[in-house]
Amino acid sequence: MDKILLDSTVLIDYMRGNKKAVNLINKLYRSSWFFTTVINEYELKRGAPKHTKIINELLYNLNVLPMNRAAADTAAEIYNNLKKMGKPIDEPDYLIAGICLSNGIKTIVTQNKKHFEKIKGLKVIYY
Repeated sequence: MDKILLDSTVLIDYMRGNKKAVNLINKLYRSSWFFTTVINEYELKRGAPKHTKIINELLYNLNVLPMNRAAADTAAEIYNNLKKMGKPIDEPDYLIAGICLSNGIKTIVTQNKKHFEKIKGLKVIYY
């Protein structure tokens, strides 16, 4: 089974019933374990405080990965590499990628292709 991290964009689209997101998640579900991060949980709850119950139900069915020292080290390395190359991304995306890669997850599903595709070792599934 593949380990796949679901970014905030796909989780939001899934909750909204976006056909592309729903179809992709249903297709990947057959052969994958789904993960997300506490950073994504924060983004979801910050952006939709009235829907916390629905968000919690969705997150209950995912493995929510914490921020820890290994993830911080990986995120800092990603930040420094992209800074040297002059290709910065949004701050939360460094943390999400750091958590993802430090947990051995090499694939992310997102609509934010332009940020995550810059990260070496991370495969982006874009829908």
